[in-house]
Amino acid sequence: MKLPNILGRSKLKSRKFDYQPRFYDEKKEERELREKEKARQNDKSVEGSKRRISQSFQQSKDRAAHRKAMSRQTNMRVIGIVFILLVVFYFFIKEFLPLLLDKLSI
Repeated sequence: MKLPNILGRSKLKSRKFDYQPRFYDEKKEERELREKEKARQNDKSVEGSKRRISQSFQQSKDRAAHRKAMSRQTNMRVIGIVFILLVVFYFFIKEFLPLLLDKLSI
């Protein structure tokens, strides 16, 4: 037996949301970027050649800047290590040189 519809629930319908979840596929993005780059590199026109030459100059400029920064970082590290060693050596000489000279004079 069917119960009477007092509140009119049959007229109410559930709400539907139009939410479309987004999915970001990083590997797919990188692959598409590489494919576009290959397509550009395979371009045999004059504009394609100009673009490749310009790109290679830019890449070499970027590599040179990176190499310079790494060289500077390495040099600063070496200077720091030498400074620390000099300080340690100075204190070592200051403490133990008089003792060593006293023992050698005997």
